[in-house]
Amino acid sequence: MLRPTGLTDRQRAIVGSTWLHRAKEEEKASLRYGALALSLEKHHAPNEILELCLRAARDEAEHAKLCMELAHEFLGQRADQATQADVVPAMTVEYSEQQLTWEIVQTCCLNETWNATLLGHIYQRAEWPSIKRAARTLLADEIWHSRLGWSYLNALSSKGSLNWLSDHIVSMLKSSGAKEILRDETGDELEAYGEVSGATRRQLFSNTFRDVISPGLETLGVSTSAAHAWFQIIGDRTDRA
Repeated sequence: MLRPTGLTDRQRAIVGSTWLHRAKEEEKASLRYGALALSLEKHHAPNEILELCLRAARDEAEHAKLCMELAHEFLGQRADQATQADVVPAMTVEYSEQQLTWEIVQTCCLNETWNATLLGHIYQRAEWPSIKRAARTLLADEIWHSRLGWSYLNALSSKGSLNWLSDHIVSMLKSSGAKEILRDETGDELEAYGEVSGATRRQLFSNTFRDVISPGLETLGVSTSAAHAWFQIIGDRTDRA
């Protein structure tokens, strides 16, 4: 394993903390997909969608290990000393079909689509070998996780209107950390090590919603006009800050 000796202690801490945070989030995601699979089975989802969900649970568990290896690479023993956050599955098998749909839209259609865009950017720009390899691995899997959400919505749309989701897209964006992304002021000094500046994150997030997520939802009968208006308000506030 190459050692990142060209970085200061502060820079190593920044990069290592990013991957430690990702490791925790991937572990949460693994449990979330496991819970989603139980609920999908309860609501008699198509077998191919259930299989995609079970695959996602396995993928995220592997991602957590990979991200923790990178955290170790940059943080050393400090990664061992970090306390893993309590992980609570995002849902239970008691959820209604609407609640299940809400969770899948946020988790897959929003979060995973955005993650795929971000990881694609990191893969293109990163120069440190282990980070570039990790970004490629995670990217390939996140694309499939995003497809899980869109496939599920497409199957539901054949049974009835999905317009009820229109009133929830803004709250999903807020729950997905959109506010934090749009206000992130991180610089680009560590781009070669997979760090993404706040300005770039804002551009990627907004473009992904405008060019990928919004058209996908609109095609399925879900209005995103309120979300576009919310983006405009947040953007104006950010510009004035």
